[in-house]
Amino acid sequence: MITTNINDNVNLPEYGKFVRIDGDTNFPPISVLRPRYPDTSQAYNNAGANPVSAFEVDIYPKYAILTYQVGSTVSSSLTSTQNQNVNVTPTESLFLPGTTAVTALTGSGSFAKLWIYPVKSFSGGIPTFNAGNVYIGKSSSYLPDILTPSGGPISIQLPTGQQLAIANINIKCVNSSDGVFFSWT
Repeated sequence: MITTNINDNVNLPEYGKFVRIDGDTNFPPISVLRPRYPDTSQAYNNAGANPVSAFEVDIYPKYAILTYQVGSTVSSSLTSTQNQNVNVTPTESLFLPGTTAVTALTGSGSFAKLWIYPVKSFSGGIPTFNAGNVYIGKSSSYLPDILTPSGGPISIQLPTGQQLAIANINIKCVNSSDGVFFSWT
């Protein structure tokens, strides 16, 4: 089961300055797939439940800033909060290397934060988890992060202002039929 939440919170001191961008493919919203885990405490009888019972998709819309141009005859304009180098490629992807060798993720663009999930397929929006571990790293010879089939996602976050190409992330699947679902911002 997948639940969708739209996270639309602009309760900032400058409320009214931000305008939500809807329907513009140049600024697509960011979606994040989050597993929900069942409560296995004694209060609930979920002892035999799967480690992940359902998923939530959190959607974060993009915004523009309403600004005033000093000395202009135009009283206001719409300016994007994005950098000039806007990444308009999809922000999520399923990658199946089909091998147990070390393979670089395929995807154009770069990221400041990357989430990687142990998923090898989707059927009707429901993910199928990997059968074995996936090893992840920035080097083809050193893969320190382990993504287990029943574990949560791995997140790679870079310092403020830095980005890394998606192709610089390498994975090694224990089973050739396994893969990863990844989402980036």
